[in-house]
Amino acid sequence: MFFDASSFSGNGFTVTVNAFSTIRHLNASSLNDSMTIAGSVDLVVYGNVTLSSLLTMTTPLLIRSTNCLFTRSSATLNTSVTLGNSATLELNDAFAANSLNFGIVSGIYSGSLFTNNYPITVAAISFYRALNIFFGTSVVTLTGSGITVIDYTGTNIYSNSATFIMTGTGVLNLNYEDVGTLEIYGTTTVTTSHTFNTLKLYPGSTLISTVGGMSATTQTITNFIANGTAAAPITIKSSSVGLQHVLRKTSGTVDAYYLHLQDSAASGGATWNNIGGVNNGNNSGWNFLAPPLPTWDFIDSTASVFQPTLTPGVSTMSPNFIDSTSTVYSAINTMYLSGGTFIDSTASVYAPVLTQLPPPPPPPTDWEAIGKEDEKVYVYKVYTSTGTFIGIWTDVRDNLKFTRKINTPGTTTTIILARSPNTTKEVRANLTTEAGEPITTEDGDRLTVTYETNNSVGEGTDVDINYKVDVYVHYGEFQRLVTEAGEPLTTEDGEYLLAASGAPSGVRVFSGTILDYRSTYAEETGVMVTLASHGLALSNELVRSGETTTVNYSSQPLQTTLKSVLDSNPQVMTYSTDSIAAPGVSAAFKFELSTKLEAVERVYEQSPDGWYWYGDVADNFIYMQPTASTPHHMFKKGYHVKSLDLTRSKEQLINRVYFIGGEVAGVPVFKKYEDAASIAQWGVGLHRIVDRRFTDAAAMQRKAMKLINRFKNPIYTTPITISSARYDLESIREGQVVGFANYGNFVDDLLLQIVSLSYTPTAVTLEVGDVLQAQHERIEEISDELQGEQYQNLPTAPV
Repeated sequence: MFFDASSFSGNGFTVTVNAFSTIRHLNASSLNDSMTIAGSVDLVVYGNVTLSSLLTMTTPLLIRSTNCLFTRSSATLNTSVTLGNSATLELNDAFAANSLNFGIVSGIYSGSLFTNNYPITVAAISFYRALNIFFGTSVVTLTGSGITVIDYTGTNIYSNSATFIMTGTGVLNLNYEDVGTLEIYGTTTVTTSHTFNTLKLYPGSTLISTVGGMSATTQTITNFIANGTAAAPITIKSSSVGLQHVLRKTSGTVDAYYLHLQDSAASGGATWNNIGGVNNGNNSGWNFLAPPLPTWDFIDSTASVFQPTLTPGVSTMSPNFIDSTSTVYSAINTMYLSGGTFIDSTASVYAPVLTQLPPPPPPPTDWEAIGKEDEKVYVYKVYTSTGTFIGIWTDVRDNLKFTRKINTPGTTTTIILARSPNTTKEVRANLTTEAGEPITTEDGDRLTVTYETNNSVGEGTDVDINYKVDVYVHYGEFQRLVTEAGEPLTTEDGEYLLAASGAPSGVRVFSGTILDYRSTYAEETGVMVTLASHGLALSNELVRSGETTTVNYSSQPLQTTLKSVLDSNPQVMTYSTDSIAAPGVSAAFKFELSTKLEAVERVYEQSPDGWYWYGDVADNFIYMQPTASTPHHMFKKGYHVKSLDLTRSKEQLINRVYFIGGEVAGVPVFKKYEDAASIAQWGVGLHRIVDRRFTDAAAMQRKAMKLINRFKNPIYTTPITISSARYDLESIREGQVVGFANYGNFVDDLLLQIVSLSYTPTAVTLEVGDVLQAQHERIEEISDELQGEQYQNLPTAPV
């Protein structure tokens, strides 16, 4: 299709495409008059496209050419340009359109792009199974919804020398590829991890990093430029509140200005400074510094200058010129008082310089005192076994402490109560008749009576077997929300708006039942109470359907089976919408006289490598999740961590497994699994499994390879103690991943999982690395396997 000077007589002609049309070439380079190609259906091109500045297009272009040379010549493209299957677009000059799409319909591979380093300006670019995308050194300006990889199958993107400018509200998703430069003017959501040569954020812009479940994006940056202003700050946050994203720079110092930060983990070895910005919570690795001091350029002759103040830090204020008629009063430096007090009106004063020296270095950290000044209040709420609230223990005399581990249902803790036979407590009870009937008012409300008893434990008190106890911790405060000018924000009724810092309303840290108690009546009296978290009750409830103790689950996703086990004959332990992730594995199970705990462990055995589970002692949820690939917490040497005692051992090396399962056609299933590379590097680590419950080869392989992949390399382990003066202890959970900073060696690149957490009010001690299986745990494992074998072929219900 060709348009030239002979095509029309005069300006403003319109050619309408009102039916699906195919052409060999589209050439409008010889136009002398303006024209429009309009329509809502595709105009399909199988050759080259050569346009004109006199042309406006509103009909969509679909390129099916195996090599389309596209010359825009400043034409106005108020439409989309789409590449079909196996098409190639080669730019011959600057490209601009509403959108550029690669293969929006299904196919094997769709569309290649060679920009030849020409600029591109579009609202959006999308890829669906694109083949090769060469951005070269092009500047790609995205004014709308951004650039997105919808299906990355077969897609090769080369963007490490290109510049992407985001001016609207959109997404950057280049499927983990390296990016030359990203400049953000509006709001940009980065959905995958990238390596940027330069990431530059302009005043008023917003960067959102996508996080979900236990995973987070990591943006690795060589040059990070983010200079907001007090009037137009820059916002950096995660897509989900409370989950951290990661910004990583291996060295140097980042000086960013007026950042509003939330859920941001700065790492990699660089020093990250947020100057004049705001800490909106759950940030790590950032230094929050005072705003920069103002500079003087020129003071008008009518001005009066009063007491400029320098705050601590290195700074220089250099007024260029003060007119001879100005009145200048004494400048005050908070480090010392300057000598001049008054400058006469006839004087000419040129460029006085006020220089403030750095403050003295801070004293060394007193690690013994860390955490001692923290104030936390613990509230112990007591309920009957049926959930009726009884009261609050007010006589707890020791600090709360307990230890949690991954791949376990929960734990116990011991509470000491300061009470004795001489201790009286106020008790409320219902008034009843001699027949035991409650006495009520006319409205049906029960009448109660208050009396005192010196019983410290047992019936009629707040300490009895199987009573429920929830422990809450209160710390932090409510603070008024203020504007940047410091003015408090209020409602229309004048009430102050408040924001919580910490947990002033309380957060539950332990929930369980009274397992046992011991009363001591001697020179030193007291009551020692053992609380067991609700997860331990899973070992006392069978997987059953009514009285049927043999329950079969046909092949279905693991998370479906696990949730069904917890839903049947429900107990306190349950799950939330996101506590049990989808492993992407299906399996069939037969539970014969199996406890719920045994069922959870068997489902976990079939999960992929790197997964873990635990019963949370605070929220009473079962969690089964993959180990994260990016850290939830970054701990800095000398700030969060006093010392690191890092051990690597191959004591528990496992790279060869012999597995004996149940019988099939009268013959036991006997399998061998191994990792040849591990054996060649570290030697043989032998392990044997005998479990007659397994007859399916795929299930046996999953269990064996899960063990091998976990222990095929020597294991790093180290204890870490984190003080509450340095970190929010209640945000740390078993199974999370930690990283390290400021060690200046391989430690900065380690990612270790929290396998055990010992909690106290002022500090937590973490065991990070991997689980070392103790001898008694192996004995219990063998016992469970033998017990499971004994329970095979039982009747489906007791008779």
